[in-house]
Amino acid sequence: MDTFPGTLLESCVAKLSSTVSSSMQDVIRSDIIPTLFNKIMLHVSEFCPPPPPKVDNVYIPLNDKLDGLQDVIIGMNSVQSDKIESLSRDFAHMESQLRDQILDWKQQLSVSQQKEAELAEQIKRRLGDITSVSNLLHNRIGQLTEPQLEKPECSDERLEAKFNNPFLHTASTQLNQGNKSTTSQRACAKEPPSYTPQWQLEFPFINHDHVDVEMRKELWKSIPKTSEWEKFSGELPYNHELWLKNIDVFVQDYCMLDHMIISRLTALFTDAAKNWYIGIRENHDNRSWAWWKNTIRNKFGTHNWKWKMQQAFEKDYFTLENRRYTTGSTLREKGSELFNLN
Repeated sequence: MDTFPGTLLESCVAKLSSTVSSSMQDVIRSDIIPTLFNKIMLHVSEFCPPPPPKVDNVYIPLNDKLDGLQDVIIGMNSVQSDKIESLSRDFAHMESQLRDQILDWKQQLSVSQQKEAELAEQIKRRLGDITSVSNLLHNRIGQLTEPQLEKPECSDERLEAKFNNPFLHTASTQLNQGNKSTTSQRACAKEPPSYTPQWQLEFPFINHDHVDVEMRKELWKSIPKTSEWEKFSGELPYNHELWLKNIDVFVQDYCMLDHMIISRLTALFTDAAKNWYIGIRENHDNRSWAWWKNTIRNKFGTHNWKWKMQQAFEKDYFTLENRRYTTGSTLREKGSELFNLN
């Protein structure tokens, strides 16, 4: 060793030291330190609780459960929706059946009410006919039981003729004096009493004396044809007041007389009204138009008719659904004048 030079020996030792140190460092890093770390960790793990599981491992079963629950909810929702649709269809069917049944009941009720109203109207008409017949019978009995007026004796002065010519008056006086004994023995003819019926006092004939005769004749030529006049059937719904008002307008405009109107009633009445008029006309001839108007009002102006006109009068107002008046001025403007509903 002494024979080796010192520098060479130092260099060899330095190279060996560097080589060994690098090899030892590699061995320590690759084998010793990991092994030692594992042993330390195993030793420490014996005294420490186990580490918590990974988050990914927790979410997986939770997601699976949520997916299963979602599938169950979807299945139940489909089943419940089917049941709800079935129930809604059943309810809609029941509602339609109930609505149809209610409408049927309502229609039957309205028909029965209409039939009852018509029956009541017929009964009232029959009662009116009975009343008119009883009144006619009472009048006939009164006429038969009236005491006859005594025949007044004629005086000789009333038999004397009176003339504007004095010569004729003198001759007539001499003739009456010569035949005085003969004429005094004869029975005088009874003068008819001036008797005016009660109905004529209450319902007088039409009088147009304030209009010139020639003017009346010209107006009569312009009277509309009977076919152009408004007809009256006497079957509900009707408005006899408006019909009478139209005839009164003709009477005023054309100066018509009673017989001109009454002669047209047979053509103006139709259906039930015509049958009633023909039945009552036989016993009430030569009556005035005012009397016939009063009789028509008493016959057809019943409580049922007034009630129906009152209902129509109250419903006759403007709304968004009813922009046009169904009765117009007939009820709204002339209701108080014609029907006296208030």
